[in-house]
Amino acid sequence: ISSLINPQNVTADVWDNGVLGTDYPYFVSPVVYKSWFNPQVVQYYDQYESYNLTRAVMYLEKIPGITHVNGQWYYNGKPLQLTFLYGTGSAPQERLASLLSTEAKMINLTITPQPVSFGTLITLATTPPYDDFNMTTFGWISLGPLVPSWMEGIYTTPANVGGFSNSTIDTVLTDAA
Repeated sequence: ISSLINPQNVTADVWDNGVLGTDYPYFVSPVVYKSWFNPQVVQYYDQYESYNLTRAVMYLEKIPGITHVNGQWYYNGKPLQLTFLYGTGSAPQERLASLLSTEAKMINLTITPQPVSFGTLITLATTPPYDDFNMTTFGWISLGPLVPSWMEGIYTTPANVGGFSNSTIDTVLTDAA
């Protein structure tokens, strides 16, 4: 997916032209985490992970069961249609879902965005049988303004994933909002 999405479009469309943040991998920046910066990582990122539609096609074609015939995508002989699940109530996640669908069309790939509740995301991600290619985002890939929304879903009731809910977390989240 990283080869499919143009980071400049994420910054412009998802993050309100950079007002809410920028889409730039921290590990290739000599400014962020200076002590861990390695120029070889930048070369690796540029070669294998940066925005490149030709490489996105090549990576998708390497997945077992995927075929690409006359510009059409198939999985085990049937048309490939992907679903991108994202949390409801988040404008940035909604914009990311729309952008992902639009960018996928550039390689004739169908990705259907589907908003679902956080509880549904957790259930779908942790309960077998898993769908082969459905993609899910919980919002913690990009912290930005989403931090309170995803933390509340994880660390407070009703989800309380891992039993982390407590009065200190609740107070911190309330103060952060």
